[in-house]
Amino acid sequence: MPAEQRQITQKLQDKIDKLISIYERSAEQNKQLFVEKQELLGLSKQKDEEIVQLKKEIEKLKLGNAIVLTEGDEEKLSKMKHEAKIKINRIVKEIDHSIALLNKLQ
Repeated sequence: MPAEQRQITQKLQDKIDKLISIYERSAEQNKQLFVEKQELLGLSKQKDEEIVQLKKEIEKLKLGNAIVLTEGDEEKLSKMKHEAKIKINRIVKEIDHSIALLNKLQ
């Protein structure tokens, strides 16, 4: 009987050791994911600030163009608006990607 108890005790110890190992790996992975999440949050905040600045710049450009451009330059104004929209769309896509990554981490 004592041999059986030693065998059972050894199996339990092996399982406990395995659980401890799994826990330690999970804890380390959790730390790494937290750091990555913080970095992505910082990136998202930075992109938000960049969008705000670009929107302000676009408004200034629109006002400046409205004053400077004559009726013959409507095509040029349209082209500038189109380029501005493309830039904004690119930034919005980057933010969406960052948000998706953040959601994936949670």
